[in-house]
Amino acid sequence: MNEQKKGLNTSGYKRIAIIYLFTLVQTVTFFAAAGRIDLPRAWLLYGLNIGLTIFNTIIGAKLYPELMNARGDLKKKNTKSWDIVFMIVYTAMMFVSPVIAGLDVGRFRWSETSIYWIPLGIVFFFISAVFVDWAMSANTHFETSVRIQKDRKHAVVSTGPYHVIRHPGYVGMILLYLSFPLIIGSLFVWIPTIVIVVSIFVRTALEDKTLRNELEGYTNYSNKVRYRLIPGVW
Repeated sequence: MNEQKKGLNTSGYKRIAIIYLFTLVQTVTFFAAAGRIDLPRAWLLYGLNIGLTIFNTIIGAKLYPELMNARGDLKKKNTKSWDIVFMIVYTAMMFVSPVIAGLDVGRFRWSETSIYWIPLGIVFFFISAVFVDWAMSANTHFETSVRIQKDRKHAVVSTGPYHVIRHPGYVGMILLYLSFPLIIGSLFVWIPTIVIVVSIFVRTALEDKTLRNELEGYTNYSNKVRYRLIPGVW
């Protein structure tokens, strides 16, 4: 039987619980910072985010349960030290962003962008969902931390979106975070968003270097699939 289809274990359910908790805390943090709930653009953003969370966990349980189990295992060994720094920065910005957004659009109204940016944000949001789910369904090694997964028979994946770019999941993550300030209408949310996007680019470069040096077959793969995130550019 294919290991991908065995189903969720305790770690997998733990991962789902963490995802729901994370989404809930972000949403509550925003409205607490905003001090009000009559914010249609906020309800649109966090409604989409909650809907995506539900969709992703259902899809994950059905299509890539092994990966969900691996992502829920918090006892990872040999995670790169620089990736621990990335995760600290990334997690901090994930909570700084709703605080800034709430203070901006809800409590103090420091800025407000045109509603005409909302459709672009929604497009980015849904494209991000496609990229992330496609990458995860194709790559059972798409864990939360950067490490060589010898315990999981780590191997190069070149199918699906990995046939076009080497880190498609990160493209999805970038588009997701770019969608937030566009939908919610806060100029100040671009500050943590830029920090997140830049950190993802840095992580991509460091992860790519790690895989070239330590994962058998990755150098040949990277010679065939030349671009990390943006075809024709980088």
